[in-house]
Amino acid sequence: MKLLTEKMVQDELKKLGLTEEQLTNNSVSDKIMEHYDCRISDRWEQQDLYIYEESTADGYSAYICTNNPDSICISEEVFQYGQSTEVISQLTDAIRHGRSVYCDDEEFIEQVCDEMIDSFLDDVRADIEMEFHAQGYVWPPKIDTLLTEIKNILFVENANPDTIKRIDMVLDQLNNKNDN
Repeated sequence: MKLLTEKMVQDELKKLGLTEEQLTNNSVSDKIMEHYDCRISDRWEQQDLYIYEESTADGYSAYICTNNPDSICISEEVFQYGQSTEVISQLTDAIRHGRSVYCDDEEFIEQVCDEMIDSFLDDVRADIEMEFHAQGYVWPPKIDTLLTEIKNILFVENANPDTIKRIDMVLDQLNNKNDN
């Protein structure tokens, strides 16, 4: 059995440019787009989702979030606020599903990506761990958890009380070692 370590995972994150230090120096949104294979463009061409601002006849702003700009449903795809929860949710889903998106508001894209950073890093980490598992690596079991399980089994089976006391001593030592 090959044991997976946190250092191995961190090394892979570093290779991908996804450590905390590296993320402050690089564009998070670019990394997110690359990972999910999403394409965001400010060019009006065939896209899966369109997010843009329009002006009403009396000069107010309306925000459109639609899959088809040629047939807009006002009650479902027109918003008073461009950064409404529904628009953010649709953009987040489009990114996660690797869709193409028209949006010319770079600040809005950056804001959504900033909100996605934790779940993005969780997804990348899960992918890295799955790659290691495919190579036969496993996380080591926690010794104190295993000993507690063994102790409980021995207790139920009325094992020698001295054996249970010895396990308790080892658990105490492990707990004291972890506290220091």
